[in-house]
Amino acid sequence: MKKSIIFLTLVTLCLAACKKGDKNAEYYSVTEPEGVSTAAPLWQVDYSGNEARPDWQEPDPTKYENWMIMYIELEDILMPTANPNDLLAVFVEDELRGMATPAVTVGEENSNDKGIFILKSYHNEPENTFLSFTLRYYSATLHQLFSYESAEYLELGKVYGMGTHSVFPFTQGPASYPILTNFCVTCLPLEGSDVKPAKGDILAAFVGDECRGTYVFDDDLWFSPVRFNVHARKEGETVTLKYYHAGTGRIFTFVPTATTSEEGQSLTVRM
Repeated sequence: MKKSIIFLTLVTLCLAACKKGDKNAEYYSVTEPEGVSTAAPLWQVDYSGNEARPDWQEPDPTKYENWMIMYIELEDILMPTANPNDLLAVFVEDELRGMATPAVTVGEENSNDKGIFILKSYHNEPENTFLSFTLRYYSATLHQLFSYESAEYLELGKVYGMGTHSVFPFTQGPASYPILTNFCVTCLPLEGSDVKPAKGDILAAFVGDECRGTYVFDDDLWFSPVRFNVHARKEGETVTLKYYHAGTGRIFTFVPTATTSEEGQSLTVRM
């Protein structure tokens, strides 16, 4: 009889706790931090691959009449893996027009200049030609070849990238994720919610256990739409959103899910 009373008491407590915890279960589930630590989770997209280092060859400068300097910076997410053995090249169609080998890395190991590449690009096109080109970046650390297509008016003597846009979004190219879905996420506050978005919070998109995109808040304006890119290997992958609340260390996993597509997605969550 004593065991039955204990059992019934535990069941009652459990049901009461579940009922209390289910208040917002239709919107999200919560993972509480372990111990007193509120360290941010290491959510990041895995850009690693198994590509061999390209056997690119420097172009013959005697075949070209003109040249210009290109100043290229890596995205912040690729900066930590910048390596002196990286390669950066510019192609016009399939013709290599310039490269840095090894990549010209300015600054010390922990310098803010790490991941800046400078190369000379050769051309026969007349000045003011609207030139389409492809930048290809090989990461020796990640064993991955990234590419990004761009176009610019050819101005001789100009340092391309300096003083304008020098950071190219290589991670938005195909690489190991051929599909890029732009997510627009809107959060509607629940009545009585004690969750206050703040600087350092993280919104992340997951396909299964794989992180496919993150957005780090630098202000507390999440109750305005947030846009960020989610990587996919194919259309129709199911995406689950998670939110790390830096103030409490709690992780919210939202109930509504979305799927990857090339057309973008809009999603509303409540917290």
